[in-house]
Amino acid sequence: MTYTGCAINHTSFTSLGFRKEEATLKNVLKGLKAGHIVPFGAKNPKNNGQHWVAVYGYQGTNENNLKYSDFLIYDPGYNRNTLQEHINNYPSPYLVLLYNYIFLYRNYFEIH
Repeated sequence: MTYTGCAINHTSFTSLGFRKEEATLKNVLKGLKAGHIVPFGAKNPKNNGQHWVAVYGYQGTNENNLKYSDFLIYDPGYNRNTLQEHINNYPSPYLVLLYNYIFLYRNYFEIH
């Protein structure tokens, strides 16, 4: 993984087997349905801060009306439990990482 200052260089994500997607709730749910935790990045334009959480679950009942409060998160820096709590503090979602298992599967057979 490469770093630039305190931030991860986004080009590293693909080499780790992820693909970058628009930060929509539909994309988050797609990743969860594939059986993966979904890294979710959001920014706070007031202080130029950004923060990532790992979305691990969906507790909603209507997939046609997704809400941030429907998604459960692991937050490495704060005591937050839902994506809504994250969005309350970082209101500008900007990137979701979806695990690209095809990439790793292909590389496994190229190496072995």
